[in-house]
Order: sequence, then structure tokens, then C-alpha cells
Amino acid sequence: MIKLRVLVASLVLGAAGCNMGSLPPKPPQLPTAHLYTVGPMGSVSVIREWQLPGTTLPASFNFDCPTEAAVIATAVDPGGRVAVGNTAGRIEVYAASLAATSTPTATFQNGTASTVGQMTFNTFGALVVATSGFSINLFAPPFSNATTPAQTLTNGNFIMATGVAVDSSANLYVTNATIPGTIFADVIMLASPYTGAATVAQPQANVIYGAAAIVGTQLLVLAKTTLGSQVDVYNIPLTAGAPPAFSFAAITTPTFYASITSDPSGRVYIGDPGAGGVDIYNPPYSASSVQAQFLNTQASLPALATGP
Repeated sequence: MIKLRVLVASLVLGAAGCNMGSLPPKPPQLPTAHLYTVGPMGSVSVIREWQLPGTTLPASFNFDCPTEAAVIATAVDPGGRVAVGNTAGRIEVYAASLAATSTPTATFQNGTASTVGQMTFNTFGALVVATSGFSINLFAPPFSNATTPAQTLTNGNFIMATGVAVDSSANLYVTNATIPGTIFADVIMLASPYTGAATVAQPQANVIYGAAAIVGTQLLVLAKTTLGSQVDVYNIPLTAGAPPAFSFAAITTPTFYASITSDPSGRVYIGDPGAGGVDIYNPPYSASSVQAQFLNTQASLPALATGP
């Protein structure tokens, strides 16, 4: 049974290197229409659904769906399933067509990890979750209360694996946070099916790397610095030893739990916990990129994602 779960995970996560005839069916691919923000509300957290901001910001959110306390990560799959994870390493998955009355269809732990880092779904519905430690957990659908990691990726370059992103070629990107004065922050790329050697970008001193998002052939990584926050932008796929192509200033109230996501138009959303909202940036990106809009979400925001 364990071997079967690992095989399924390899298929759904390492699609690029497999015979397409052997792959499981993709979940429904629905248009991206909403921004999901997750933040504390009293003793619990709430998943708040917004119409995807365009040139005009939405006047209000659509609804709140209560979830558990201390949520710090969220992801939405192409079919509309929503996952959240909290500081105790607990993951909840909600069925598509989220509503104010939705309850989790599955609740399980992030393997043996005591917390969660960033999480993301790939186009085959597999959930990829960082541990903020030495590994990345892969969870294969269908999800249930008995779900355990179908595969755990370890690599000698994972030190504080915090951010995860998967590109259109199924390459997996992992951001290492940092241990100030000891280990520099960096980005690691594992090509599908993730069994080969890692490609490691140039280590960066005096920053803490967090969540990441992909826009076209660019990987945008949130970086907390001694002076504030910035977004380090890498060209992808990575080449060994490559530094960021450029950086631009980001949120003025930095926090390790800030999050970043993008939509199909290339617009980028950065959670600004101190300001209680989302900073929105428009493409194309350069060293002179600045915030284009601010969405007041009326709550501190450790997590956000876009989806159907």
C-alpha cells in the first residue's frame, strides 16, 4: 500500500517525466475568479472569499467560512478545493464551491512536522506542503482524515524549507529561510520527477526567505531584510549559482508569515499583515515596481491564494 501511494504521488507530482497514458485524470480546470484570504477572527480563523480584483477593487467580500485557529497557509486547486494549514501542522481540506457553511471534508497532519510552511496544489490535484524544516510532504488525492504523506522529499539543501511553488513544467521550487549568521537564504529547484540532483541558486546573506509565486518565467520570492521587505525575482528554470535577476521593495510591515500569490494575468498579491490587507502589483516586474492597489481585507493576513 505504501509503494502504491508513492507511485501515485510520483505520477501526480512528477507529471513531466511520465507517460501521459499512465497519469490519473486531472481535476476540473475552472477559471480563476476569486482571491481567498485567511486571517484570525476571534478564537478561530476565517477563509474570506473575494471577487478577483481587477482595475476596480471589490467593495466587500463574498462570505466568511470559519476554520480552525492559527492558520498560516492556504492553497486552492484548479477544481476549487481549498486547503488550509496551521501552526500545529494540521491541514484541513474543503470541497469545491466553498461557502459560508462549508466544513472540512478531510483533516490530517503534515506528516511528522510540527507546523506547515507554504502549500500549493499542482494541476493534478496533489498537495505540496513545506515543513519549515528539512523536508517537503506530498499528499495525493483523494484526501481523508486518514491521509498521510504519499511521499516525503528530502534533500541535503533543505535546511528551513519554507516556500514551495511548481511551474508549468512540473519543476518544484523550494525556498530556504535562513539561520542568521550561519546559513544564507536560497532557492532550490528539483526537476520532475524530483529524484535527481538539485539546482541551487546563489545563497543570499542578511535576508529571510519566505513564500514564493510564479509569474510566467519568473519566480518571485518574499524576502525579509534588516531594513524591511523586498521581492527577489529569479528567472526560471533556475541555473546553478544564479543570483536574483532583480529585487523590488515590498510591504512596509514585514513578517515571516507574509504570503504571496498570483493570478493568470500575472498580477501579484502580497499579504500585508501589519496593514490588514493585500498589496497588489501589476506586471511586468522590474526593480522599479511599486504597489498599484491596496485591498483592505479587514483582518491580519498570514495566508492568501487565488482560484475558482
